[in-house]
Amino acid sequence: MRPVRKRWTPPQNGWLKCNIDGSYVDSFTPSTAGWVIRDSNGYYLVAGQAKVNKVHNALESEIQALLIAMQFCWSKGYKKIIFEADNKKIIDILTKERLHFDVHNWIREMIWWSSKFEEVQYHWIGREGSTVADQFAKQQLPENISYVFHFFVPRCMNSFLHHDY
Repeated sequence: MRPVRKRWTPPQNGWLKCNIDGSYVDSFTPSTAGWVIRDSNGYYLVAGQAKVNKVHNALESEIQALLIAMQFCWSKGYKKIIFEADNKKIIDILTKERLHFDVHNWIREMIWWSSKFEEVQYHWIGREGSTVADQFAKQQLPENISYVFHFFVPRCMNSFLHHDY
């Protein structure tokens, strides 16, 4: 197991990094997802937020966030991508260091989506290194909106992005 990094670091040349986070309140409230994609220079490319299905725990929320982020990255034609999350359990499951049968079908779907990329890596980062995705996941979307893509940096995220440098 690699040591926990507390700060965000850019990926190597030719790769993109997608930080993801899911926000779970309770099993009666729809979960929310947030993700941010940056290049090897650390430049912000795009971010997104989504309302997802009601889930039973934080792990399911993180899994849905990752699945939506994977689908978004594929739709943009990204080829080499690192998905980075602050939930160690999901990374351990995807890197086959741990089994978790409750989420087997979702994991199978993520493995299928990952096969659509040239290369995919899954990294774990400490919560301090994933503040941008965390903030996107925690921001509430308006009642009638399910997805929002931010092709420009939202003003409310400037300080979080600057914190990473």
